[in-house]
Amino acid sequence: MAFVRILLGAERRWNALAAALLAAAGILVLVTFADYGVTWDEDVHNWYGVFAPRFTTSACSAISAP
Repeated sequence: MAFVRILLGAERRWNALAAALLAAAGILVLVTFADYGVTWDEDVHNWYGVFAPRFTTSACSAISAP
């Protein structure tokens, strides 16, 4: 109920503009989220995340890490 009172207050235009921009951003996310996916080098970074702790915990002597 407080949100409705704020929208009907003196700063009504700014609040309406902020709500409209938030709604537009939400719609933009919903419309475009399917266009994004895995990057070409994401698998490399995932494997690096596996090898880096192995390398550091083996006193930097593991040859499997880059």
